[in-house]
Amino acid sequence: MASVEAASIVDVAVEDPFGGHPEHIFRYMYVAEIGVRGVLPRIGSSSGGTEVTVFGERFGRGSYVCRFGGKNLAPGEFVSTSSVVCISPSHPSGEYSLELSGDGGVSFVDSGEGFEFVEQALVKSVLPSKGTTVGGTMVTVTGGPFVSTEDSMCMFGAVAAEMIVVNTTHVVCEVPPREEAGECVVNVRVDGRVLGGEKLAFLYVESARVDGIVPSKGRPDGGTVVEVTGSGFDVGGMMCRFGADHVGEGEVVSSTLVRCMSAASHAGNEVSVEVSAAWGEYTRGSHRFLYEDSVIVSRVEPTRVMPSSGALMSIIGSHFTTQGGLVARLGGKHVEPLHFVSSSVVLCGTGRLMLMSGNVSVEVSSNGVDFVASGQSVVVEYGVRLREVVPSRVPAGGGAHVTVVGWGFEGSSEMLMFGEHGVKCDVESSGHVVCALQTVASAAVGEVEVKVAGESFSVPFVFDVGATVEGMSPSRGPVHGGTVVSVHGTSFMAASSLECLFGDSTPSAATVHSSTLILCETPPSSRDGISHLTVTAGSVAVTRTGDVDFGFLYELPFSITGITP
Repeated sequence: MASVEAASIVDVAVEDPFGGHPEHIFRYMYVAEIGVRGVLPRIGSSSGGTEVTVFGERFGRGSYVCRFGGKNLAPGEFVSTSSVVCISPSHPSGEYSLELSGDGGVSFVDSGEGFEFVEQALVKSVLPSKGTTVGGTMVTVTGGPFVSTEDSMCMFGAVAAEMIVVNTTHVVCEVPPREEAGECVVNVRVDGRVLGGEKLAFLYVESARVDGIVPSKGRPDGGTVVEVTGSGFDVGGMMCRFGADHVGEGEVVSSTLVRCMSAASHAGNEVSVEVSAAWGEYTRGSHRFLYEDSVIVSRVEPTRVMPSSGALMSIIGSHFTTQGGLVARLGGKHVEPLHFVSSSVVLCGTGRLMLMSGNVSVEVSSNGVDFVASGQSVVVEYGVRLREVVPSRVPAGGGAHVTVVGWGFEGSSEMLMFGEHGVKCDVESSGHVVCALQTVASAAVGEVEVKVAGESFSVPFVFDVGATVEGMSPSRGPVHGGTVVSVHGTSFMAASSLECLFGDSTPSAATVHSSTLILCETPPSSRDGISHLTVTAGSVAVTRTGDVDFGFLYELPFSITGITP
């Protein structure tokens, strides 16, 4: 046969070998040999019905046949010069060759790729595996082989959702809404049949809600830690978004608190702050974050302060505003609110400086979070400050000397107040003074405050009454009270306002018989048992010898019910 060009049509005649005229004339078309490059998908159900596309070149409008495993034939449909579609026949499971014929099955061209028949389509996983009750989360179900039919759906419990077949092993579904949070089973339904495989679960959770953000403004270079409060936050992870583009991972503290770090932006820009679980939609709301110029501190006046004076510091700089939390941080830890005067001047109280001394740094923040290291500081100075009195208690009656420990003492003497009585004390150093209490001790009894004249800061100190309790008799009596108890001790005559207290009863005045004896009458008691005796002088307890407790035993009265004989 002579060679001809492809796609040409010729006449074919059968001649009489004896020279007669041709008896049969046929029309014959030469076509270009097709080329096959591949198939998609390469897997399908052994029951058949998978739409298989064969890709190649030089496809024309001819009669196409697909051959699976060398023998099972399926008609092909011309789609374009580069693709033909066949529907896979039923076939035993396994991987087999796939060939394509462009001449009705006379000759076949091998695709070079096998086609796998599987017994049953299965589902294996769903990602993400949770979303909000409002629905709309796009999930991917893996498994296969998946095929697209008119009745291919994803099932969330009993609710069907549209399914998009990405390929034979992946489908995508949009989660339908649900009224209540909880778990449901996810599967794929094809032509009324629910696929087998893993039992997949999807967890519906309440949608996140933002109630507030603190602070609501920050510096343009970003890095402000914003606390977002609300509900429904996923402890497994949340994303934060400042505006439409700046997204970052948040720190989930609890289901009601997420910390987000602001992204950089330009001063004056105001953006919405939204959060989302990694699998969900972002919240919507009116919570806005404003980027503003960072405050600048140029100097502090005065540079030396005495906190006890109650003076105010002037902080001078720029970009101070009345909005938000305008505060100063003193010494790196103590925060003090600022009083706005103008965009270049704010005032700061010095009360918290009483907790510090020496050179104290001053930083300013316009939102209570971002502090500017200004490089400015103040020197904290004090007048006299007291710390303790040693010893902390002395006997009343005079003769005692005490050392007052503190700082700021100057000169040769310092006037201190012991209660209402002034004492001129000798200065030994800037941290110690010695006070003679002869006059004061004879006029004061009990706890008093020691302070510098004219100052409010004080330390406690006690003048003991000087008396002591050494014993008591009798030590028992009836619960109805009335027993006169003799209390023995020393210096009772020197003490004033002596009272006797039995247990938790109301104190009663003691009768001073002598410097070594007082008389106390027991009050009634609601129960029997031991009640401890305390003697006080002007609300100060009288010292007990050896610090021994003296107890009085209340007894129930006896009664006579009869006599014999």
